[in-house]
Amino acid sequence: SDWVYQKSTDHGRTFEPVVSLLKTKIRDDEKAADSWYVWATKGQGDEIILGYDYHVCWLPYKGPLGRGHVTERHDVYYMTLNTQTGEVRNIHGETLATPVTKELADSKTLVARTGEGNWTFNGSAHLDQHKHPHIAVNIGKDMGKNTGGPKQTAHFRWDGSQWLAGAYVNQDAKHANTDTRGDFYFDPASDKLKYLLGYQDATDGIVAVFESNDNGESFTKRQELLRKANATWALTAKISNAHPDAQLLVAEK
Repeated sequence: SDWVYQKSTDHGRTFEPVVSLLKTKIRDDEKAADSWYVWATKGQGDEIILGYDYHVCWLPYKGPLGRGHVTERHDVYYMTLNTQTGEVRNIHGETLATPVTKELADSKTLVARTGEGNWTFNGSAHLDQHKHPHIAVNIGKDMGKNTGGPKQTAHFRWDGSQWLAGAYVNQDAKHANTDTRGDFYFDPASDKLKYLLGYQDATDGIVAVFESNDNGESFTKRQELLRKANATWALTAKISNAHPDAQLLVAEK
């Protein structure tokens, strides 16, 4: 089914009719359907910002290696939704017809291609102090598994005129091809870009702070918050309006 939204103006007591935002449809060229995964975040004023990736929804026993409906996802996209007018716009301010199709998304909302043979797992999108969007995306090689393989967190950003390709937050994990997951924020005290990132170092599970001094072009590990032998972690997104000592939830897997 399509990605849709419903709006409430009375704190969830009632909702307006469903509005279709992103189109899910059967492809003509493959035994698959166009589908999407979206991360919605509060933007500027009445806007919601939407970072998303494309999901190839294969029919049973179709697709690479005959794996059928697995977690194959690709590329990075971005647009905004005005909650007052219902208008959907791309980064250039162009109004888009909804529901947005794969063809329209490719021509009007594409941030970056993530590479042949790479699968993605989308992360959050946030605005910096200049109201420019930044997007986290987890990218990794398809290793033949139903989940593709390990993915590492990369950072993409708009500089006011173009999208800049993402730096990997944890370069060691990229080189070792181990999973990383987490969320990012802009420190209100310094405006610095920071990630709270979970990953493994040998057999140790770690949650650490990574910081960028150049707005996402490179990252440095600053502080380990948690380390445990023989552990892996599942992390939530960063909690809005959180206490400084409790910014996300971490569960051991």
